[in-house]
Amino acid sequence: MDVTNDDQSAFEYLTNDVLSRAEEIAWTGHPDPGVMARAKVPSACLGLLNFAIAGFMIYVAPSVADLGFATVLLVGSLVAGIYLLAAPYRAWLRAWRTYYAITSRRVLILRGDKTFKVISILGPDIEHVETSHRSGGTGNIALRGTTTRDQFGSPIRQVTENDGLWAIDEVAKAAAAIKLLRVGL
Repeated sequence: MDVTNDDQSAFEYLTNDVLSRAEEIAWTGHPDPGVMARAKVPSACLGLLNFAIAGFMIYVAPSVADLGFATVLLVGSLVAGIYLLAAPYRAWLRAWRTYYAITSRRVLILRGDKTFKVISILGPDIEHVETSHRSGGTGNIALRGTTTRDQFGSPIRQVTENDGLWAIDEVAKAAAAIKLLRVGL
């Protein structure tokens, strides 16, 4: 298996601290930062609109009338607009800090930079898998109706629509590894 320098710290953490001795890695990857950032462009457009309207109202309000408490709401709207404008950057940064691994026992999602939060989904806990393919072999794998666990196997919560492997390369290989994991081979 090839490991790039960017993935080295995640790979070392995975092999040294998370995997049991009997576990073998079947597939590793991480989301494509460009795809993740492009998915947040509509949020940025909404943020730009929000920012522009609130900024214009704050600029014009002193000359028209005293808005009083409405100024507080406009400043809040201005801050919300700035937050939404930064959505693509936050998604891009989160993609660089997310790593996926499929082992012989479970699906692992590692999030973080120097320390990682680990989400572990055991093969028998996966009830439904939805795969979407894009050109070039990329795509998404959504894991539905499953229970996530921490790195020690303790249940954390039921999986929602946001859990899965997003914007990954070689989606067919990852889907095949999850299929083998679910049937217990």
